[in-house]
Amino acid sequence: PQSRYITEDVAYLLVPCLEFAKALNIKTPIIQSVLNISSAYNRDNYLETGRTLEKMGLSELAADEIWQAVA
Repeated sequence: PQSRYITEDVAYLLVPCLEFAKALNIKTPIIQSVLNISSAYNRDNYLETGRTLEKMGLSELAADEIWQAVA
């Protein structure tokens, strides 16, 4: 059975963390691994269904603009 602690935390916490890190060119192999394992376990692609920069309306912004928007 799926746990909301995984489905919610991965989709709405780890995906944004990964997206922000990518925008800042920060490598996050552990976050990426947790996302891959969670996606496989729950048969859901959290990188598609989670809270991405695009879904937050931040995908067209530069890193410093994203920082200003979320700070």
